Amino acid sequence: MDEIVQVCQAEIQGITVAVKATVQVAQWIFRLLRWLCTKEMEQRLNMPGCHKFSDIMKLSDGEMPQVLDIPEKDVVGLIAFVKSHDLHMSLLPDLNANDGKMQFAIPPQEAPLFVSFTKANAQREKSELDTIMEK
Repeated sequence: MDEIVQVCQAEIQGITVAVKATVQVAQWIFRLLRWLCTKEMEQRLNMPGCHKFSDIMKLSDGEMPQVLDIPEKDVVGLIAFVKSHDLHMSLLPDLNANDGKMQFAIPPQEAPLFVSFTKANAQREKSELDTIMEK
């Protein structure tokens, strides 16, 4: 009888150890998955290019994102500029479809870099207008 009790106790202890180990491994796996997901979200957030507006809000560090009005003909150039300079932007809904411009939200800390793009476009348009006026 004592032998049967000892065998049962040994089996119960073995099952208890196995369950505790399984719970511990599951917790480690959950922590690993949470860490991987967090890392993936951070990497996706920091990737240059177009993002959701909520991502731009996160990148703005509590400040309001700035809005750019870009002529529709310059949008492709803007996207190339954003990717080449590792910048972030979000396309906003066009509230005035007849003005020929698109609105983009950008993080305020990246605004000085976007100024160089807008200045280059303004200079290019000015030179085009000058050549047209000369003709």
